[in-house]
Amino acid sequence: MEKLKDANQIIKEVTEVINFVPNNLRWLTETETIFFDNEHLKTSILLDIIHSIRVKYNIYDKKDSEDGFALNGSILMKNYGNHYAKYMKFLLDGSDLNRVQILRNTKPHMAGKRSKMFALNNYYLEENYFYFKNSNKKAVNRKKKQLQDLLLDKDYSPIPLDIRNRLYNDITKFYIEEFDAIHTLDVLRENGEITKHKRDSNIQTVQMIVNGVIEFSADKHGRLHTIFTRLKREIRKNNLKVLTENGLEETVEFDIPNSQPTMFLFILRDFLSEIDMDDYIKYRITCKTGNFYQLIIDYYKSGGKNITRKDAKGIIYTYLFGPVIKLTGKRKAKESRRIIRTAFIKIFGKSIDNWLTNYKNNHPDKYNAFSWLLQNYESKIIFDTIIREIKEVDPNIPIITVHDSIIVPKSKKDIVFKIFNKHMDQIFEDVDIELEYA
Repeated sequence: MEKLKDANQIIKEVTEVINFVPNNLRWLTETETIFFDNEHLKTSILLDIIHSIRVKYNIYDKKDSEDGFALNGSILMKNYGNHYAKYMKFLLDGSDLNRVQILRNTKPHMAGKRSKMFALNNYYLEENYFYFKNSNKKAVNRKKKQLQDLLLDKDYSPIPLDIRNRLYNDITKFYIEEFDAIHTLDVLRENGEITKHKRDSNIQTVQMIVNGVIEFSADKHGRLHTIFTRLKREIRKNNLKVLTENGLEETVEFDIPNSQPTMFLFILRDFLSEIDMDDYIKYRITCKTGNFYQLIIDYYKSGGKNITRKDAKGIIYTYLFGPVIKLTGKRKAKESRRIIRTAFIKIFGKSIDNWLTNYKNNHPDKYNAFSWLLQNYESKIIFDTIIREIKEVDPNIPIITVHDSIIVPKSKKDIVFKIFNKHMDQIFEDVDIELEYA
C-alpha cells in the first residue's frame, strides 16, 4: 500500500506559496518594499493580493460583466492586517511610479445590498504569467491555517477527515498537458462555445496546475473545491493525465446523471409519508432513465417554445435553488418564473412541489437551505460511500472530484464503474415500496 503523508507532515512542509504574477508586474519581485503614500509597502503582500484577485476574477460567475466582483474588507483585514487599505489604495492608484492602474472600483458599497465592486485593468489580463515563490509569513501562515482546518478539524466539513487526507495526497498525481489544453480551449473559442474570458481564465488555471499550484478547500455543506474544479469539462476529458504505478496514463470521469434532480429524489425517500406515491414513482422513473431534462424540453415545446438541454437545466436550477415562485400575480416580469413552477407541477404532480415549497418557507435560511441540503446528500454519496469503497477496494487508486463527479485512471475504469453504478442503483431501489403500492 502506498504510504500517505499525514496532515502534520503536509502542514510542516509548507514554507512558501506560489503566486501567479503578470509579466508586466515582474518589477514588484525585484524589491522587498516600495514607498507609497508615505509608507513602505511589502511587495510580497502586494503580490499575494494580486494573485488572490486574479483567482477571484477567474472564478467569478458574471464573467463578462462590467460590474466586476466583490472584495470583502473583513477578509482582507484578516489575511493582511490592519494596513490592508494601504495596499488596496496602491492597487487602485495609477498616478505614481509611471505604472498602469491595477484595480478599478466599478460600483460603490451599498449598505445591506452589496459590497464594493472591483475589476482588474485589462492591461494585466494577459495570459503570459510567471510564478513567484512567495515566502511572506502572513501568506505562508494563512496557507498552514487553511490546511489545519481542512486536514485536522473534523467539524470543518461533513467530508470525513480520512477521505480529505487521501484526496489531498491524490491531487498531486494529476497533470495537464499544457499545449494540448490550450489548443482545446482555442478550438472552443473559435467555435463560439466559450467566451474570451473563459478561455483566458482556463489557460491560467492550466498554467497554475503545470507549475504545481494546489488549491484544495472544503465547505460546511459538503462540497470539495480544487483547482481542477474550475477547468472546462473538455480539458478534463482530453488533456488530463494521472501518475500511477504504471506511469502516466489517461483518466476517465464518472458523474451522477441528472445530479441535482437525483439528489432531490434521494431526499424525498426520507419523506415518503408526505408525498403522493404516483408523483414519487413518476419522478423516480424519470431520474433513473435519465429523461429528466427531456421532459422539460418537451413541455416547453408543446407550448410553442424551443429550448435546449442547457436551458432546461437552468429552468430546473431556478426552480430548485431559487425562492418560492408564486403561481398567481400580475407582474409580467414574474410570468416566466411562474411557468417554471407550473411546468414542474404539470410533469411531476403537486405533492412534490408542495413538499419543496413548505421546506423553503419553513426553514430559517429559506431557499438557500435547500441547495445546502442537496449538497450534503451529494457529499454523503460521493465521499462517504463511493470514494470510501473505492479506497477500501484499492487504496492506490488516485481520485479527484468535481462536485458530483469523480476522476480516476482509465486502467481502473472497470473497478470504479462497478462501485459507482452499484451505489447509483441503490438510490433507485424502491421495489418493496412499489410492490406495496401495487
